[in-house]
Parts: sequence; structure tokens; C-alpha cells
Amino acid sequence: MTTTSDTDRVRLLLVAQHPFRLDDLGLDGDAPAFQTRLVRRPDTVERALLDDEPDVVMIDTGFADGASYEVMARVLELAPGIGVLALTPSHPSPEQVALAARAGAAGFVTLDSSPEQVVEAVTAAEQGRTWFPQEDLRNILADVADDLDLTHAERRSRMTGILIGLIPLTGLVAALLSYLWRKYLGQIGVRPVDLAIDPTSRVVDAISTFSLVLGVFGPLLLVSNWLALLRGSRVDRGPVAWLLDRRRLAQLTVSVAVLAITLFLSIGPDLMLVVVIGPIMTVSIVARAADLNDELPSILRIEHIRPMRLLIVTGSALMIILAALAAEALFVGPDLGNRGAGGYIAPKLLGFRAQPVRAFDLTVDSEPREVLYLGGNADLYVLVDPCDDLEVEMVPVSTRRLVVIDEITCVDDTTAEN
Repeated sequence: MTTTSDTDRVRLLLVAQHPFRLDDLGLDGDAPAFQTRLVRRPDTVERALLDDEPDVVMIDTGFADGASYEVMARVLELAPGIGVLALTPSHPSPEQVALAARAGAAGFVTLDSSPEQVVEAVTAAEQGRTWFPQEDLRNILADVADDLDLTHAERRSRMTGILIGLIPLTGLVAALLSYLWRKYLGQIGVRPVDLAIDPTSRVVDAISTFSLVLGVFGPLLLVSNWLALLRGSRVDRGPVAWLLDRRRLAQLTVSVAVLAITLFLSIGPDLMLVVVIGPIMTVSIVARAADLNDELPSILRIEHIRPMRLLIVTGSALMIILAALAAEALFVGPDLGNRGAGGYIAPKLLGFRAQPVRAFDLTVDSEPREVLYLGGNADLYVLVDPCDDLEVEMVPVSTRRLVVIDEITCVDDTTAEN
């Protein structure tokens, strides 16, 4: 049964991760001013709000992926009149305080606050007032002033420098692709020059490779931001709300769906990836690295990832793709079948094609042969017979007439004699 003294106490809900304890703030449950409950997981806050009906909610800013600030906004959405405080480290960063204020927090309490300061902060939040310790706030503003020394023009200059830095990187990738072309085709006795592949086309292939890789894997960097935009929107209801409340499941589900779509586009109509999605992701990554996220539409912003970490992740992903491409080009070689060029990623990233054709020999009266057309130059056609141990034939252009077909039909010798 609730007593009069119980109703006079401020009901405080504390959301903090391990190893935080109630007595770290002097709130061990015996403090006469408070009726306190500690929960560890953000996804249990909504149930705690219904069960305890707290007057003030204090939320730890240390939860990963910005979950702390999303919980603050969610609490205020469910209980608009409630007081919300941020629980920060002893020396909070400007980002922690600013994000908490943007989420609707009435102030912040540091871990080294005295019990008296905690009581004053909770009392202020319960009465609808704000609580920003003056000394801590002065230090935070000083840190913000240091960041303001980097002007908008300097951030744009940084972005320009990053874009210019991509030019020699593109050249290095073009040189690598040139080397892989020679090794890849050399395994069937063909040179790149026989297919009229020149350095200009390799630079284009390098740019296309960058764009294709970013188009396939880049959208995964936006999933966290998309989920954050959906929370609290018009679609945040019913099954969608159920999924959004389960952060890890939502992250995994949407990531798998996005990756499935981009992989499907890479197999078939990859023009969307190379021309649209890839360049957009390049701009998003460069904007994040140059701290120019605010210049982009909210749907294209990469959040919750530090610029340096983003560059490391992007560079590592590119190196993994190039390593896989090199392994296939050097140790596997072309996979030529009745329908054309097979393989894993080399045909797609190198732009290697093999078209089934019916070749008519104009110099003799004979039956046409069904072969693969790899390409050619002004003088020669390069033809490969997949039915005869990948026999390569280079024939003058003037002696053959090629007709495109869908698939090569191999005929063995015994069938031909009969």
C-alpha cells in the first residue's frame, strides 16, 4: 500500500549500463528524497515508464550507436511532461551535451557530481526547470570554440582535398587493373592489345569499379540513419514500430534487405549502381570525412561513425575487393562456357565479356562454327572454342562474318561423322 511519504518522494528512473550502480551517485535506495529504480537496457524503458510512472528519467549517454539520445526523445514522446536528464562521464564532450539537449533533455549530471548536486538536478527536472552546471558548461563552450576555428570554408577545402586525393588512388587502381588484365587473359594466350584494351579504357574501368563497389556496399552505411529517421515518423506504428523497437534485429533485417537489392542490381542492371548510387555514396562518404554532413539531405547522411573510422572501413573494404579480384585473376583465370564468360567477380569488375557467335568462314565453303567472340581490333577477331579445350583463334576481320547467338551447342566427333 502506498503511504503519504511514498507519494511525496520523487520517482526517478535511471537508465544506465553496467558497471554503473545506484550508489555511484549516492542513490542507493535509502535517500529520503527519491524512489529510484535502475534499468540496464534501453529497450525496457517503455515498460518501466508504464509500471513505475516516474517523475524524472536519467539516461546514460554511453549506450552505443546513439541509442541514449533516441531513448530520450522516445521518453518525451510517450510522456511529454516528464523530466529527462543526461548522465554523462566526469568530463562530458560537447557532442554528448548538445545531442542530449537536442533530444529534449533538461540538463545533464556528471558521474562525479555530489549527492547534493544530483538532488538539485533531479528536483529542477521534476519541476520543469533546466540544470546545466555552470563550470562544466563553461568548459564545454570552450571546447566548442576550438571547433569553431575550423571555418566553413576550411571544411570545404578539406572536402576538395579528399576529392583531389582520389585522383592518384584512381591511377593506382588503373595500373593494378592493367596488370590483372594481362595476367587474366594470359592464361588463355590472349593479350589485352588483341582485344583493343588501352589505358584510357582501364581508367574508366577503375572509376566504374570504385562506383560499383560503393554502390553495392555503401548503402549499408546509411542504414542506422534511415532507422533513426523512421523512429517517430508516420510509419512508426504496428509491425514497423515492433521492428524498430528491436534495434539489432531492425539493423540486421534492413541491412540484409539493402544488400540483397544492391547485389541483385550488380548481377543485372548495374547501370543504376555505377551511375547513380555509387556517386551518391562517394559524396556522402567525403561529406562525412570533411564534417559537412549538414550540407546533405538527411536521408544521405552517414551518422554515428567517426570520419577516420569511416575512411578506414571504406579503404579496408576496397582492399578486400581488390584482393579477391587479384586472386581470381591470377589463380583462377577466365571461365568460358557455352553461354559466355563465367566466374565470380573478375568479369564484372574487369569488364570482361565473351559473346556466343556463329562464325562463317568467307574464304571456303564450309559449315559455320559456333565459338565465343572475346573482342578484337581493327585487323583481327579473337575467337575461343569452349568445346575444344578453349582453343584460341585469331582470324582476319575480312575472312569471317559473325552472327550473335544465345548459346553454343557442342557437337562431338562421333555425332558429326554420323
